[in-house]
Amino acid sequence: MDDCKDLLPPWLRFVRGVVDSEDLPLNVSREILQNNKIITNIRKHVIKKVLDTLQNMADKDAAKYNAWWRELGMVLKEGFYMNWEHLDELKKLLRFESTKTEGDALVGLDEYVKRMPEGQKEIYYLIGDKNAVKSNPMLEAFKAKGYEVLLMSDGIDEFMMSSLQEFGDKKFHDIARGDVDFEKTEDEKKAEEANKGIFKGLCENLQKVLDEDIKEVRVSSRLKDSPCCLVTSEDAMSAQMERMMKAMGQKNLPKSKRILEINPTHPICEMLKKKAEAGDDLGDWPKALYGQALLAEGSPLPNPAEYVSAITKLLTASVK
Repeated sequence: MDDCKDLLPPWLRFVRGVVDSEDLPLNVSREILQNNKIITNIRKHVIKKVLDTLQNMADKDAAKYNAWWRELGMVLKEGFYMNWEHLDELKKLLRFESTKTEGDALVGLDEYVKRMPEGQKEIYYLIGDKNAVKSNPMLEAFKAKGYEVLLMSDGIDEFMMSSLQEFGDKKFHDIARGDVDFEKTEDEKKAEEANKGIFKGLCENLQKVLDEDIKEVRVSSRLKDSPCCLVTSEDAMSAQMERMMKAMGQKNLPKSKRILEINPTHPICEMLKKKAEAGDDLGDWPKALYGQALLAEGSPLPNPAEYVSAITKLLTASVK
């Protein structure tokens, strides 16, 4: 057969080979063959053999396995939402780029957990556009803390992570969702609480201008160098999933509002805080910040002309 779905699941469709058995009944219909216990037994053995062979390659020749993974790893990822029987074996075969890998290097979950620094409780990951995920502003605080973040950009990663909840005793945490649960010193906690009060007026002003697009504006604990970023609520659809659904032709998706986080140590936010305290109009800054946050994560601008106009006005004002 060119395509024997009875012997191999779709997530192993890259496998080619011959199965030799003396026990198969001859001259029977395909329907009878499908329900044969021998076929079921062969299927189990073939799947186990393929997964064991891949694990053996990964253990003995990492470079060879990484090259294989870059070609066919995306197909293997389908196994996370197509079956529940082989998840443990598949987890060990996963490979990712991360904030600590360079060149063609990839990291597996075993290696990731072994080099987790003391104080890190979860496995951090970020899903995004391939060209933008490595420079996403959300990575800044994690890099500063020395925490490694797995970087995912395959279209299937969103679906895979819905089934990949934990590895061993470590749970996965999407750093683009919710709040950041860092181990913080007392000084860091005090500074964070103080900033919430100091920047309350600016947050309220930004919320008024961006209310149609933004669910909430708050002070960030995940930014170090960038002025702002967009965060997804725990129960909302991610930006990557929303882009995928639209690309698949879903036109009537409900608009999901994101959370705009601002960096209290950035000069732009400091300047805007003084404007808000003085009762001055923030002008085109809210639109510029929102547009910058979208572009930084790889999302399209809802109104490119409006963003260009806002940036042009701000640049013009700076040279007067």
